[in-house]
Amino acid sequence: MADDRRLADFIEWSRERGIRFDDVEIRSAGEGAGNGVFARDSQRANKNVIELPAGELLTAGRVVERERYRRMVEEKGVRPTAFEMLVLFFYLEREEEGSEWTPYLRMLPSGPFWAQTKMEYQKAVLLSRNSFDTPVAAGLPLRDDDLPLSVRRFWVQQREELAGIRERLPPLLPAPVDDDRLLWAWHVVNTRCIFVENPPHPLIDTSTVEDTIAVIPFVDMLNHSSDASCVAELDKRNGKYVVRLNKAVPEGSEVHVCYGPHDNGRLWVEYGFRLTDNPFTKVFLPTDLLLALAKKSGLSIDIHHQTAVEDAALSRLYPLYVGRGSELGVPDERAHTAHGASGYAV
Repeated sequence: MADDRRLADFIEWSRERGIRFDDVEIRSAGEGAGNGVFARDSQRANKNVIELPAGELLTAGRVVERERYRRMVEEKGVRPTAFEMLVLFFYLEREEEGSEWTPYLRMLPSGPFWAQTKMEYQKAVLLSRNSFDTPVAAGLPLRDDDLPLSVRRFWVQQREELAGIRERLPPLLPAPVDDDRLLWAWHVVNTRCIFVENPPHPLIDTSTVEDTIAVIPFVDMLNHSSDASCVAELDKRNGKYVVRLNKAVPEGSEVHVCYGPHDNGRLWVEYGFRLTDNPFTKVFLPTDLLLALAKKSGLSIDIHHQTAVEDAALSRLYPLYVGRGSELGVPDERAHTAHGASGYAV
């Protein structure tokens, strides 16, 4: 939760940049939950509650068009991906004295990536009340098989992506590279980027992945719920990015967006939180285990049934409804909220 001065500076900065949000306000979403967006008074459905000029979206193309970043990329001869370009932006702007983005940057979660032990990390998270709480941030020594199948591949891809950034970005950064700061910048982009189709830019590498992400100030303050009360989208006709309510929201209630149909494993790995009752939490069952359980329950299963199941290529995804906590066996004090955008998003 940002202090009053930081929040006031951010509100003033947002208005100066043409962001409109007269019907909502940013305030604490609860103990240990950071900030959220709340309705000032009762709001009807199909109403835009946040609007900002399309030019205020932080995209790789817009960043690299800034003289400092264009010169850096051209001189070093390194074409970063869209994700890498945004990580580079946050890494450098965080420590840039007089950066025009400072009021926004000061609203973002901090580390604490300096913690050397699990106890130090947990203490720092509790004290800051606005920290990244992912397994990567905590430095948890997770093995691939510690995680459910539903999230294992994503965990592997995430670590590979981070390793690639640590390898590719240093030539563009002033030495020595601060790994904690780089990890912070990666978290900012990873937890807050929103899906937006951007035009290709000659200085951005799209050979392996297209440029389809943006970080959007103020919009990225929306918290997640599987029962979202709004949608966020680019209004190309009017040149604006808008957040529109899809149902009525009572006065003082929090406005939520859905980050995507993610189970608790994915939410924890990507954002650092879990939901108490997550309708998307499921488990994968291999065909042989499914058939074995069917036989154990008293069903008569023969080779024809087995062949039919395999030929149908069933998803083998079955709901797992959990109460307090998650299938990962970790506490969920922040179960209802986190900052990011990957569902209306990436």
